[in-house]
Amino acid sequence: ATAAGRPADATTSAAGIVYVAGLFLSSGILAYYQALERGPVSVVVPIYGLFIVGSSVIGIAFLGEELTATRAAGIVAAAVAIYLAAGGEE
Repeated sequence: ATAAGRPADATTSAAGIVYVAGLFLSSGILAYYQALERGPVSVVVPIYGLFIVGSSVIGIAFLGEELTATRAAGIVAAAVAIYLAAGGEE
């Protein structure tokens, strides 16, 4: 069963983080749609896919995630795939 939220929960510091994250997400989505209007989908979508690489690097650099050989290979493979999909070999 889910519990009903209390109004006081909307003013906690954790709620503030959620609100800021929502603002970043909203601006990211708007920028994504604007990029789709200005550029070809075949370029915009792979570049948008860089969030996977960016999130991984941030997690390793700032959040204490362990960098294993498998993760490093995955990050490199994702970056190369996005580069190639965006027309990097032209």
